[in-house]
Parts: sequence; structure tokens; C-alpha cells
Amino acid sequence: MTPTIQELVEPWFKIMTALDNAWDSWRDLGVGIEAPFPDAAWQLSGAYTKSVEMLLNHLWGIEGAWLGWFLWDKPEGSGKAIIDGVEWNIVTLDDLIEMLNAIANPGGGK
Repeated sequence: MTPTIQELVEPWFKIMTALDNAWDSWRDLGVGIEAPFPDAAWQLSGAYTKSVEMLLNHLWGIEGAWLGWFLWDKPEGSGKAIIDGVEWNIVTLDDLIEMLNAIANPGGGK
């Protein structure tokens, strides 16, 4: 059975949020983000994000690095995305999932 967009994105976000919290605790302990373990975790999180984005493209025809944008590049608070002339105000994960569902084209990214 093909996973829904929500089933792909919510677990990704939960893991990425936990990892971000771990980074904060490492910093509190004086561990630099460039230290071997945090650096490896950072690289793994980027690869995981790209993998989920590739699945979104393959299964749902969603192009773009929307997960990375949401997590790392979206302005604090909210971000605007304009797709096919429609403007989306993305504040929460639910907003992102709603937008992804709206632009999905099942099987279109193969």
C-alpha cells in the first residue's frame, strides 16, 4: 500500500525535531556542531530529508525540496510559497502537508 503524504512527512518531522533538540543539548554541554557525532547526525539528517523528498516525488509527483525548506529555510514563523499562481502561507506542519496534498500528482514523478 502506498503511504500517504502525511504518513511520510509526520515521522520525518518527529525525528528531525528530536534531532534538533539533541543538537541543543549537545551545545549546552559545550559540544560543537562540527564534532564527529553531531556532524555525522547532521549529514544523516540531510540524507534522510532528501530520501523522503525523493519518495514524495516518486510516489506523489511532488517536485522540490519542500521538507528542507520547511525545516531550515522558511522564515521564522511563516513562509509563503507560490505554486501555479496559488499562494500558500506555511506556518505549521499541517499547513505544509495541506499544500503538498494540493500539489500532489500520484505517480507523476516516476
